[in-house]
Amino acid sequence: MRHTYGKPFDPFRIGRSLSKIRGTMEASADVAARFAPTLSAYGDVPYCRVCGCRESHPFAVMHDVYEYRECDACGSLFLSKLPDVSKMYSNQDALNDGSYIDESVWMNRVDMIARPKVDFICDAMRDAGKPVKDSLWVDIGAGGGEALYSARERGFVVRAIESDPNECAFLKKKGIALISAFVDPDHPNVEIEAAVAEAAVVSLFNVAEHLTFPRAYFSYLTKRMKQGSFLVVEVPRHPALATLANITSQNHVYRHLSPPGHLQLFSEKGLAACVGDAFEPLASWEFGQGFIDLVIDAMVLAGREEDAFYRDIIGMGNEMQKVVDERHFADQMLVVMRKA
Repeated sequence: MRHTYGKPFDPFRIGRSLSKIRGTMEASADVAARFAPTLSAYGDVPYCRVCGCRESHPFAVMHDVYEYRECDACGSLFLSKLPDVSKMYSNQDALNDGSYIDESVWMNRVDMIARPKVDFICDAMRDAGKPVKDSLWVDIGAGGGEALYSARERGFVVRAIESDPNECAFLKKKGIALISAFVDPDHPNVEIEAAVAEAAVVSLFNVAEHLTFPRAYFSYLTKRMKQGSFLVVEVPRHPALATLANITSQNHVYRHLSPPGHLQLFSEKGLAACVGDAFEPLASWEFGQGFIDLVIDAMVLAGREEDAFYRDIIGMGNEMQKVVDERHFADQMLVVMRKA
């Protein structure tokens, strides 16, 4: 499998000023407080939902009540008690601040975030002997559609699966074919299953961390994807420098170890076990924002405002983060797999 480390990132290009991040931290704390009373909606789930192991140990408690445990077998993190996910996702405004469909920064998201990922995936497909042109790419949880927009630029036929009404309207505005639905293995959707069965690529960018039982979800997709098709999964990764930033931030959290939305964070071993052995891994990319997160936390905890000194420090973030990623403390991983 081909391994790549480091990915350039500039928070200012997508509107992440320090004041905006402070606001996101406050909103995240409010959401955590709102859904804390719903913990144990599914009863205690005392096993790793990533790999299935029942042995784990306490890792961190966020917002006083959300306990993350670290799996003894695969090293992934998971919430020991689940919030009422159905309530969370029937109240999309609680988890979605609209940043993915902000027109003022959307093309910057395409250029800085989506296009490099799509190019990486295309390279992995070509290395495996798969032509890109006219292949169908289905993106589950497509959000603002920047990945599919980039894939369409590269010659793919694209189709989004998304349930958020605002994001669905935005996808239509961008001319992206859409199935407006939620993928639920317990309530199969004929249109979704037909699209997945036809697709050359099925992608889930930052979706699996929100799934109550991700192993069952991947099993559902595996049974419906055709032989030789590609599964692309991006997830928050552990162990990571960003995790350290989170657990030392006094609950000033805006990403990564961020309950109640993030039910689990994945190790490489955990993701492989979660997806199952029907897929051959072809390429992985580890990257992140842990260095930037540490700097942001220092500013927030000190009560300092954004200034030129802060911006200069953030400006060297890509150099610092690449070293972190190469030492396997990245907080995101993108893996391209082919169904055997």
